[in-house]
Amino acid sequence: MNSRPVPADPWSERIVDGACLVFAAWTLACHMAVAAGGSLWLAATGFVALLVALPVALRRLPDAPMPLVPPPVAPGWDPALRAGGILAACVAAWTLSESPLALWWAAVGLLGAATLASVRQDPAPGASLARGRGFEAALWGLALGCAGLALLAHRPDLDDAFYLNLAVAAVDDPRAALLAEDTLHGIAGLPVHYPTYRVHTWELWNALWSRLTGVPVIAMFHWVSALLAAALIPLAWARLFRRLVPSYWLAAVCVLLLVLIVGGDLHRGYGNFAFVRIWQGKSVVLSVLLPVVAACALDFSRAPSWRRGLLLAATQIAALGCSSSALWAAPAVSLSAAACALRPGRAGLRRLALAASTSIYLLGVGAGMQATLAEDHAARLAEPGPAVAAEKREERASRHVPGLQLEAALATVLGDGAARSLGLVALLGGWAFVAPGLGRRYACVVPLAVLLVLLNPYTSDAVSRSVVGNSYWRTFWVLPIPALLALSLSAAFGWGRGRVLAGSATLLACGLFALVPDHTTLSPKNDVRLGWPGFKVTEAYRVAELFHERMPAGASVVAPRAVAAWLPTFTGRTHPLLVRDAYLRRHRAALGHEDLDHRLLMTEFVSGVSAEPNAALHFAHGLERYAVRGVLLAVTPTALRAREALRDAGFEKVLATLEFEIWTRI
Repeated sequence: MNSRPVPADPWSERIVDGACLVFAAWTLACHMAVAAGGSLWLAATGFVALLVALPVALRRLPDAPMPLVPPPVAPGWDPALRAGGILAACVAAWTLSESPLALWWAAVGLLGAATLASVRQDPAPGASLARGRGFEAALWGLALGCAGLALLAHRPDLDDAFYLNLAVAAVDDPRAALLAEDTLHGIAGLPVHYPTYRVHTWELWNALWSRLTGVPVIAMFHWVSALLAAALIPLAWARLFRRLVPSYWLAAVCVLLLVLIVGGDLHRGYGNFAFVRIWQGKSVVLSVLLPVVAACALDFSRAPSWRRGLLLAATQIAALGCSSSALWAAPAVSLSAAACALRPGRAGLRRLALAASTSIYLLGVGAGMQATLAEDHAARLAEPGPAVAAEKREERASRHVPGLQLEAALATVLGDGAARSLGLVALLGGWAFVAPGLGRRYACVVPLAVLLVLLNPYTSDAVSRSVVGNSYWRTFWVLPIPALLALSLSAAFGWGRGRVLAGSATLLACGLFALVPDHTTLSPKNDVRLGWPGFKVTEAYRVAELFHERMPAGASVVAPRAVAAWLPTFTGRTHPLLVRDAYLRRHRAALGHEDLDHRLLMTEFVSGVSAEPNAALHFAHGLERYAVRGVLLAVTPTALRAREALRDAGFEKVLATLEFEIWTRI
């Protein structure tokens, strides 16, 4: 490649850092507006003020040069250490894969030994940074390719029912209090179904630009946000790999992208949070922001300065705005990565404490949120009565028998086949593939810290209750298995055997790895359709669009689940009696069992799947009880009773197809 010099901070890094700073300012502005009961316009005003202040702050904050230290010297027994580590990792991964407790102990022992060996070496990079305009151009080529891939890959996700609705509600009424109440069902005074969503700002960011530009909300998410976020994926990982494996960071980025594309077997696998769902905030956190947090933490711990501290804090705040899971994931990634670049001793502990101080905002928000969640949990536990509450506590205890949650998380994220075993080999022995230096330290310290603190099978109940909530599998978000796979598969470039030989070995390793998963993230088996850019929706969206066009804004409506999930995503939205079960289930105490059951019955009745003998009578009663203005009726053998009830209630059929009918109140 062309080796002409490039700036010390390439434009790719400047853009990633700038994006994090800007979105962190937006997140702070939104949080202040939400706390004050303010509107989208108040958040926008605060955002502009913070943007004006940001350059002034950056100019005044002192920086510190990155220390130049000699590369580590590999001990004479390093080849034997590598061979032993790889062999032990393979044996443990294949023989203990189905025994979570034994696997955990083996991982802790192996990674602990590797960590002790690595502290004898300096954690600074062991090779000079590969730089040049050709490298930077290739990286931007990858970014453009990723952006195009995100636009062409269509994999609908019904989580959009809520995420897009948050943005639509702000666009519909930009003067309303942000995230103050549920905007799905039109029930006055009902809060957002889960309190942690009040820290989200990604959806409001899309709302702001939709309101200012006139671009529909769904287009902002599925086109603009998907394109920009996907382009940032290789830039973000390049920022991390430049620190871990500076001599072949570009090869590591290419392999990382391959890992994300190849593994499409599991809905909650790492790959399905990248290009096929990148417009959602949680995907931006996992695929973009967490690697940037790790890179910023490495820089800060090697050379603490006010400017690097601000950037590390801002990156974590930006992650929080994209997903409430960042409340714990971002500090965990920051601390574990910071530890990689430190020497044991008092000076190292002081720097680790400084790195921890950059997470103060998230920890403060998390503490306040924990109190809110504790009250919410106590209220829901007490609502059914002492006997049911005791039964729920016993059931929870049975789910947290040591090893059960770890096994469930492994199955959720890595599956139960050969791909799981390869992921475990990278987890246990990824460090052995990498040459001595910061990359090796990262590959053993970070997994060890996560296994001891978050994935400890003996503390899963406490971690679930106090840190990660019910989604225990998300602890794997801070376990960098895609990065470890990329470092392992591209490690030949660090063995000093020549670029041609290293490239051939890497291509062979990647080709063999690609044969392991059953299908890729872009496969039709993964519910992906490749086609021209468009909205990433199901066929039910078109039906919902036809129904929405015939309904006044704010109308209470009844529709089958598949259609109801898309109705809240249109501006001038209607309010289905039931959008998705999970969104109302948490409000059972406030609404009452009877109300929830009635909403469910009416939804099932218009779908033609209700087994209730008196469903028609309850349906007719519900039309008046909920002041229903429109009904989308599936054409089924049981539709006759629904038509009779609709006519008796004064409804008129305005559209009919072979599959559905639209009825509106006259």
